[in-house]
Amino acid sequence: MVGDNLDDMDTFHTPVLVDEIVDGLLLTKNANTIDATLGHGGHTEKILQESAPHGKVLAIDKDSGNIAIARKRLHAYADRIIFVHSSFDQLSHIVKEHTFAPDALVLDLGVSSLHLDDADRGFSFLHNGPLDMRLDPTTQQERAQDIISTSSEEGLATLFKKYGEEQFARSIARTIVKEREGKTLSTTHQLSECIARGIPPRVRAMRIKKHQNPATKVFQALRIAVNDELGQLERVLPQAVDVLKPLGGRLAVISFHSLEDRMVKNFFRDSANDCECPPDFPVCACSKNPELRILTKKPITPSENESKQNPRARSAKLRIAEAISL
Repeated sequence: MVGDNLDDMDTFHTPVLVDEIVDGLLLTKNANTIDATLGHGGHTEKILQESAPHGKVLAIDKDSGNIAIARKRLHAYADRIIFVHSSFDQLSHIVKEHTFAPDALVLDLGVSSLHLDDADRGFSFLHNGPLDMRLDPTTQQERAQDIISTSSEEGLATLFKKYGEEQFARSIARTIVKEREGKTLSTTHQLSECIARGIPPRVRAMRIKKHQNPATKVFQALRIAVNDELGQLERVLPQAVDVLKPLGGRLAVISFHSLEDRMVKNFFRDSANDCECPPDFPVCACSKNPELRILTKKPITPSENESKQNPRARSAKLRIAEAISL
């Protein structure tokens, strides 16, 4: 559990690529920013410092627990923050509701350490707890246990392959379906042990030798499915461009696995393209206007020092683009 002390809070979640975010967004004093993935407020705190004295932040998070922690952390900036409990794919509605004109927007797609380390949330195979994985536990959406209990073998295999890029998706799905015939798989340890049995012993041993838990990819796939993470990302990116256009604002996105990064990369590329005609057309006939200017040819990654201090930052990739104003 998180203590009331702010120092205790900081031990749970360290924001990633903070300086790179601030530099990339080109924040000036009094700039208004949307932090669409507030978390514990690490990025927002730095943004507020850089945009002083009057810059405001529209801070969005789907987990009310994160908002409660961020309120305490950011109490000194209370008059410059608008907290919103919502999914970020409601961005256009939220911006309109609060009449907020942003100069910049940041999306940090990582799951906070608090979620991973809280056994009751069921995100991690390292801690035994219920198979939940909902980022917003107040919703009635499916839990990981519901998916494991009701999906067909084919459905599970497809999910593990598509969202986890798991080589042995079929074998793992078959093992799960056989296991659930005799008992309910309701805890993270039950599931992780079942997953391990679905992977060939030689491969399992090789992953462990490389410090890769055999359950990692399946747990990732379930978390993505439970929270519709890729669907929400697909829906929010065009909304982000639309809300940034009037002021030509900058968009920064931090991803943590290849599926997210690929989606952001392709969206940036397509939005920056000034033609979408078929390649065999001799002359452009679409009259498409680019909406973004890509500012990072390759993604920015954490320094060696940051990766050592915060191992969970190692897989982070930051891409930045600028909306082309109307």
